Amino acid sequence: MKIAITDTETTGFRPPKALLLEIAAVVTDSERIYDDVDWIHHWWSVYVDQSANLQNFDYGAMSVNHITPGHTKGGVTMQHVRKRLAEYDIIACHNMPFDAQFFPDDLNAKYICTLACAKKIWPDVSKHQNMYLRYQLGIVSSPPYWTNSQMNEAHRALPDCITTANLLRHMLVEKGHSIEELIGWSPQPAPGVAK
Repeated sequence: MKIAITDTETTGFRPPKALLLEIAAVVTDSERIYDDVDWIHHWWSVYVDQSANLQNFDYGAMSVNHITPGHTKGGVTMQHVRKRLAEYDIIACHNMPFDAQFFPDDLNAKYICTLACAKKIWPDVSKHQNMYLRYQLGIVSSPPYWTNSQMNEAHRALPDCITTANLLRHMLVEKGHSIEELIGWSPQPAPGVAK
């Protein structure tokens, strides 16, 4: 089963006013993720062209993710995002109810919400944000070809999904939970809910 561990950056919290600006994925599969060295197949990160929707850009979101209208001009279309996400059997996100609302609603994937799973696995940890868990649990970036500057650039899609990918792998390899167990602990979006 092909797995995409994803993260999004947006202009706000709820579509249609809030727009998807950036999406990234670390791609693996249900067997390869257990490999100690070569567990990632590839990764990708793209801006989504929102230059026609300048009225929806929010300075508050820009102050967090530093994505301006100029970054998205010439980016991919939502149809491109749909085509990419449709390739995967499982989509993992750290906050699936948030991220999935920006995904096309016709995806046929199962979802893993690492936030919901983290709350189940580590109920006594005071916070469950992915970067907090990274430090609290001592999760080291793996594979080592990501630089510290890439890993420490919070609120951008690729560094956040790298952290989420390492968190998911920790749940599976170090904690011994199964993919099916994590899917069972994760809320699944109702058909037609995600946009």
